[in-house]
Amino acid sequence: MAYTVSPNMNLLVPIVGQELGPTYALDINTNLQTLIDQHDHSPGRGVQITPSGLNISSDLSIGGNSLTFIKSGQFVAQSSSLSTTNSIYSVNGNLYWTGLSTPVQITNGASIVGSGGTITGLPSGTAGASYASGTFTWVSSSTTAAVMDSGPLIIRTTSAGSGAVTLQPSAGFIGSYPLYLPVSLPSLQSFMTLDSAGNITAPWTVDNSTLAISSNQVIVKSGGITTTQIAANTVTNSNLATMPANTIKGNNTGSAATPIDLTVAQVQSMLAVSAVTTIVTFTSSGTWTVPAGVTRAKVTVVGGGGGAGGSGGGCGAYGGEGGGGGGCGIKIVTGLTPGGTVSVTVGGGGSAGNSSGINGGSGGTSSFGAYVSASGGGGGGSSYGASEGVPGAGGVGSGGDLNFHGGCGTTAGANGGSGGNSFLGGGGNGGNTNTGPRAGQTYGGGGGGGSYYGVQGGTVGAGGIVVIEY
Repeated sequence: MAYTVSPNMNLLVPIVGQELGPTYALDINTNLQTLIDQHDHSPGRGVQITPSGLNISSDLSIGGNSLTFIKSGQFVAQSSSLSTTNSIYSVNGNLYWTGLSTPVQITNGASIVGSGGTITGLPSGTAGASYASGTFTWVSSSTTAAVMDSGPLIIRTTSAGSGAVTLQPSAGFIGSYPLYLPVSLPSLQSFMTLDSAGNITAPWTVDNSTLAISSNQVIVKSGGITTTQIAANTVTNSNLATMPANTIKGNNTGSAATPIDLTVAQVQSMLAVSAVTTIVTFTSSGTWTVPAGVTRAKVTVVGGGGGAGGSGGGCGAYGGEGGGGGGCGIKIVTGLTPGGTVSVTVGGGGSAGNSSGINGGSGGTSSFGAYVSASGGGGGGSSYGASEGVPGAGGVGSGGDLNFHGGCGTTAGANGGSGGNSFLGGGGNGGNTNTGPRAGQTYGGGGGGGSYYGVQGGTVGAGGIVVIEY
């Protein structure tokens, strides 16, 4: 071999005095046409160019290819932004980008420049915002959550298209204050409170026995709040509901019930001290309709007086016996229904006996429904010849709070016997030699008996009466 190979471009270098002319010329051609003409300073194609061998004095194009495997890029600081499109450069130590036309500042000192959709003031390597598994995380350092300062906060569920809750200050909000959530959840459903320092706590438990929450409303359960849970002297008149005029709170039903506003009449009726404003009397049977607002009444019933016996005269004869007074019953009747009716019966006076031995008749019974009644007085016996009759017995009240007997007729001698008095008095006098006998004078009074003198007949008893007071 009459040549050597160069170390950088593998040139065939003829050895002087050894390589013959034609071969020498061939090696020279190969070097010129192939190795030298095609050298590009890649390995085996010339010495690699050193930085000092480059002196670029104008823009350098890399033909639209990427610049790869560089450690860093160092920019010459510009005094103002460049108009070159699609370029990145430095202006006074800050990084800029010019796209199609408008320069965009990327950094400002040690921070990212803020603009629409960016975050400013993030210290390098500490504060940051991240997103992972559907959660945004904001930190002021690697392990410390960041403080958020924003406008109204809209909170939704993670479901698409869900509704939202907006948290925001009230209109006209002035100043600032903190709100501190409870340090832990309560063990039971509780009411929350807020103090002047902004602390939210849950000190009051919804025990569902005293207080409960039903249909989103707080309710007091029946029997829930007792007197032990109400402090003494805490419920004042101003705490009570406004009441209608001339009423008091109470219950007049006779059993446990919710209090109502009682009228004066209802209170008087309940206390049995009612001032009587109306008196209704029945002297004959009928029906009483309970007036509006009346539930209680005082009722007095008096039976009819018994009729007296007559005297038939004759040797040794006696006068006729007096009739008995009607009985009496007095009752405070309660539980009446306004608009309802009560049947009223008034007993009539007993018939008169005569001189032919017919005895006086008994008085009739008076009653107020099934509440109270009073029987009539008994009729006085007639005397005929030496046979003496029997005086009429008094009637008696039944079912009343007070029940009274009527007076008995008196026994006759030659004069007629007097009639018995009722609770109201008024028995008739018996006849004598100067005057005839008198009938019962007052409601329920017994009739007076006829005298032996003049062969007188007896008299009738007075009719009864029913008196209603309310």
